[in-house]
Amino acid sequence: MRFRIPNLVAGIVLAGGGSRRMGDDKCMLDLGGRTLLQRAVDALDAVADEVVTVTRPGRPPPLVQSPGSLYHAVDSIADAGPLVGILAGLEATSAPVAIAVACDLPFVQPDLLRLLLDRASEGARFVVPVHEGQPQLLCSAWRGEAAPLLRARVEAGARAVHAMLDALDAELVPPEVWRDADPEGRSFVNVNTPEDLAEARASLGASRGA
Repeated sequence: MRFRIPNLVAGIVLAGGGSRRMGDDKCMLDLGGRTLLQRAVDALDAVADEVVTVTRPGRPPPLVQSPGSLYHAVDSIADAGPLVGILAGLEATSAPVAIAVACDLPFVQPDLLRLLLDRASEGARFVVPVHEGQPQLLCSAWRGEAAPLLRARVEAGARAVHAMLDALDAELVPPEVWRDADPEGRSFVNVNTPEDLAEARASLGASRGA
């Protein structure tokens, strides 16, 4: 597949969640010899020129490695959901287009990210894939010009995802469009609980043994 990728792309890693169901800081949990956070950074490095890690207030910059420029931003409002983290990432970069990925999506496929960036390059402020009938905000592409509109809504307390989709005139990407980039939908495997982590480790081991 061939994609049109903007000249400067920022990757945003959302690492500000509370990890309540995991019982530990899930971003630093090991999966296949890499932390979940490092896996997210690595996926973004495949498509982005710079990466911004976004954490909750009071947390130091995480220890990760990246061949490109690496920055750190902090949620302006603690425990206010992923939109606040995306906003912090957008405001920390001057890149015209950004791709946001949550650290608990350990199998994000770079070709899916390229597809979302391709759609964003056509002018949509916000591009989000749809999986199992739900928009996947935790793996989405944004144009920098959306930041002021997003901030206005966040400060007004309007943080519902579906309302944001309408307000920002989001482009929804259905499975029939993104399936070639990620045939099994692996990008949307979410690790939120110890059981999820065990399944992800088993899946990774099975794929290596195949």
